[in-house]
Amino acid sequence: VVNFDPFENPFGDAGETGAPSERGSGGPAVGGLDRMLRGEVTLDGLVRELEVEALRMALEEAKYHQGEAAKFLGVSYHQFRGLYRKHRASIG
Repeated sequence: VVNFDPFENPFGDAGETGAPSERGSGGPAVGGLDRMLRGEVTLDGLVRELEVEALRMALEEAKYHQGEAAKFLGVSYHQFRGLYRKHRASIG
């Protein structure tokens, strides 16, 4: 029997059950489609949240070395700087 339930954990019960919206917030990507369908966020807003979170995490991992953070994200230094300037006020 093949189960096509996208919310079923293929590795058994690991403590998370139900749809992403029922599991709570784990970042911008979790439940993003549900939030868009409810009108809580637009696609542009969700992309912005994801970019900010990725930049923040990469900077923390690289100990705020922007060149290393760019490598973590798989973008060039100049692409990273563009994203950083775009979201500087939200990163903190």
